[in-house]
Amino acid sequence: AKEYGNNAVAGIGNSSASNEENFLLQYYITKCLNSENLFLYHINSNGYSREFKGGFRIESDKNPNKEGALLTLNLKDRDGSFDLLLEKIDKGEIKALYFIHKNIGDALDEDKVKVLQKLEFLVVEDVSESYLTGIADIVLPTTNFAESDGTYINSSRRVQRFFKAIDPPGLVKEGWEILNMLIKKSGDDINVSSPADVFNRMCESVEGLKGLSFYKLGDCGVNLG
Repeated sequence: AKEYGNNAVAGIGNSSASNEENFLLQYYITKCLNSENLFLYHINSNGYSREFKGGFRIESDKNPNKEGALLTLNLKDRDGSFDLLLEKIDKGEIKALYFIHKNIGDALDEDKVKVLQKLEFLVVEDVSESYLTGIADIVLPTTNFAESDGTYINSSRRVQRFFKAIDPPGLVKEGWEILNMLIKKSGDDINVSSPADVFNRMCESVEGLKGLSFYKLGDCGVNLG
């Protein structure tokens, strides 16, 4: 941030990342780097939603945590689209970017990759090799959903916990752990050591989550209304 200026630094969260990870990205960008440039990456959905007897519903939107990402990145009431980010990069307004990318098999078109290559500094947090890791200055390997703990908010606005099924390979860290390390490296410390701690910290500051706690979620979650 010192090299490029606060307003030239940005972070982009992901609709496949947990609430905890997106929240810590928001904290890192706004509190540690003093930038308001936050954006959200998600996969465009095709098709239509279907509802069945008994209330069972299949959503056309296959992003598991779009609702939670918009809330924890504070993007409910402002444009944080990927297209806007690309526009700002193309104009030279954003020079450094922290990109959370967890979309296996996802591919950007060539024009968008060319715009991202205009960045002077790109950090990519990803679960596998991708077009983004190929152009990144720094790659931070992270866990997928099966290797992580945390929470999502589904399309019905229900906050639900998810649980680690398998251990990640080697020294790979969960996304919230990576961002917590970066926050500490910047000289700040929000005193969290687990996804539960991060969730409870979110509930202190994120409108819509106040009054909740990690352990109030139980096995079925809590509907935000």
